[in-house]
Amino acid sequence: MKTRILVAALTMVAVTAPSANAHLLDGLKRDVSRKSARHTARVIHDVFNRRNKAHEAQKVVSCESSFRVRVKSSNGEYWGLFQMGSGARSTYDWGWTRRQQTRAAHAYFRDAGWSPWAYCAP
Repeated sequence: MKTRILVAALTMVAVTAPSANAHLLDGLKRDVSRKSARHTARVIHDVFNRRNKAHEAQKVVSCESSFRVRVKSSNGEYWGLFQMGSGARSTYDWGWTRRQQTRAAHAYFRDAGWSPWAYCAP
């Protein structure tokens, strides 16, 4: 919550004086992005490490979504960290949080291995 307030405040500053404060906003976005990626990596580790597959899952997420939770493919079919299609999302109880997406992907992985992520498979 504090991060969102700080981003909003810096956005207002950057909008009112874009040239003078743009570097502050860019730096904050990078910091928030790094923290978000670290948090996502911890969630993936918690869920996938039961099978010692956390490192592989993190590689898939890095390739598929660059650790972005709310990303959608250009055609709108694939969503989230693991870029799961609509059929997989409904089958594996997919949700918008990191943990929900990671649990859904883990269940899918248990059934199909890395084959659904063939392009990014480790």
